[in-house]
Amino acid sequence: MPSGVAVTIGPIPRRRYGMETESAVLAVVRSAIDAASGPIDVGVSDHGSFVELTIGGMSAPAVRAVASDRVAAIDGRVGAEANTITAAIPCGL
Repeated sequence: MPSGVAVTIGPIPRRRYGMETESAVLAVVRSAIDAASGPIDVGVSDHGSFVELTIGGMSAPAVRAVASDRVAAIDGRVGAEANTITAAIPCGL
């Protein structure tokens, strides 16, 4: 079901990652879209052993609502600061 939230996606790495990594990235982005009340910005960067996902433009209550259990299940971590979510997701899987 479409959410009606505008999403701007910055440059993304050209490489493909393992299924667990890509699934975790998509789960965090989907959770952010579901929790957002306005436009969000998504950035993805490759740091060799992990992918960093940054989602900006969210309100504080929405940031707290984003589920991070999928990321934690593969030894990643999710943080929230002001209106931004940052996730470090291992990409060696």
